[in-house]
Amino acid sequence: MPIPPNRECIESVDMVLHIPIAVDYFYDYLMNRPTEEQIHWFALYIDLRMYDNACSSESTYAEKLEIATTIFDQYFKENAKYFVVLDQQV
Repeated sequence: MPIPPNRECIESVDMVLHIPIAVDYFYDYLMNRPTEEQIHWFALYIDLRMYDNACSSESTYAEKLEIATTIFDQYFKENAKYFVVLDQQV
């Protein structure tokens, strides 16, 4: 199973999304990738932020587990609906 990006990596992307020029470059990067998974990567980023928020709040263990399991099932299991490969070379 691939290891999800660490918190520092996620927060740096989150910070970039608040800077208009950086957002344009980020979307351009996604749209010019040699794959059709760009939107899945962005969706994964959003889901990871939701999980990070749940871990940083008063969420119960069951809530955190449900989010983590959903992320794994949707993005990382073989034949997942939104399967992503994060270690591609550009």
